[in-house]
Amino acid sequence: HCHFGAWFADRNGLPEAIIASVLLHHTPSEASQHKRLVRLTAAGDHLANHYQRHGSFEDYDVTLNRGIEALDELLPLNVQERFAEGAEMLFEGIERDCTAAA
Repeated sequence: HCHFGAWFADRNGLPEAIIASVLLHHTPSEASQHKRLVRLTAAGDHLANHYQRHGSFEDYDVTLNRGIEALDELLPLNVQERFAEGAEMLFEGIERDCTAAA
């Protein structure tokens, strides 16, 4: 779906940063441009897929999120640690939004 999505984004005139994020969100460390956006997209994709498959974040393991791992490599911000600290509040908000949208 990465290649199809990138093709579709390109055909519709979306910015290169969006095209790269769609194309590389499963392999964020391969991005040579738009690294932050690609890695952030990968992190969000991993979260969304987990929630879609499991219906909750109860057993979510942040260490398996390659997008967050890639952000940690790029930015000296301890992204994984900071994410883990705020994850419960984030997950509650996501679950609330998903329930409201249903």
